[in-house]
Amino acid sequence: KYGLNGVDKGPKSGILAGDLNFNTDFGTDRVIGLNVHFLNQSISKEYKDLHAFTHFKLNPYIDLTGSNWKATLGINGHLTFDATDKVLWAPNVSASWNFLETSSLYGSVIGDVNENTFLDILNENRYVNPSIRIESSRTYYDAEVGIKSGIVKGLEFNFFTGYKYTTNEHLYVDGNGRLFENLNYPIYANLNQGKVGGQIKTNMIPCVDLSSKLTTYFYKVKYRSEDAGTYVPNAAWNKPTYTLEFNADIKPIDKFVVSANYLLVGGRKYLDGTDKKNMKSINELNAKGVYQFTKMISASVSINNFLNQKYELVPGYANYGTNLLVGASLKF
Repeated sequence: KYGLNGVDKGPKSGILAGDLNFNTDFGTDRVIGLNVHFLNQSISKEYKDLHAFTHFKLNPYIDLTGSNWKATLGINGHLTFDATDKVLWAPNVSASWNFLETSSLYGSVIGDVNENTFLDILNENRYVNPSIRIESSRTYYDAEVGIKSGIVKGLEFNFFTGYKYTTNEHLYVDGNGRLFENLNYPIYANLNQGKVGGQIKTNMIPCVDLSSKLTTYFYKVKYRSEDAGTYVPNAAWNKPTYTLEFNADIKPIDKFVVSANYLLVGGRKYLDGTDKKNMKSINELNAKGVYQFTKMISASVSINNFLNQKYELVPGYANYGTNLLVGASLKF
């Protein structure tokens, strides 16, 4: 509703988006298809210098299936109209191969345009300066390979590694030295991001499903030329170097499920003036109970941040402490 003060109007945006999907069998073990995506984000006339944004995406592909393998071969063609118009051709390829009946190798390489609409950014960071627009970014490739194994009955292992390259990625810094220092501002960089991790799942305990996942990340950051001499030292601000997640689903009776989730996110940095500082780790335990009265009606109780941990998702803005959410669901 508001811009930087109570007098200026805030930017208003209209988003029109749609998707079309076409596919047909091509022989007994092949499928050919085409996915079409369109999005237009308009901007109110008071902020016309922020530019409207339009994105077209075409994804032709072919699915192939063998006796113990499957693959998708495709390409993503992107056309974006913004302050400058861009064309991006990127791969959309994935494959998996099953061996030993209980194990598989898998991999994918996918490139895409990250639209960063107003709604995307508000869900990501509500403390961004309201009078600016986050620019779109382009992921030339996001590659991942891994191996899954269920060689032990009731126990599944998944080990994976990946590498991702994105241009014009936005990183958040505070308004140090600006008129509104309590707001977040984007800086743009070419970001190389690697990851290595593993996951374990088990249902060996009756009525209980357990999973645990650990991922470590490493980054290489190169600021856009206009930011290169301003924000030093450079870093992947607010991005973690490791995450650990534990999930448990317990079903003591047919209609009742209790879920617990523990999340640890560490290694994040923030920029304080020209100093690189550590952010407190996210250390959160959540619990939820759901009772299914009928196929249509259920009720739930959630306790979030059960440990009442104090941390910041965005520098300068504390997250909620322990909070309770009670709800009901009607499906028809």
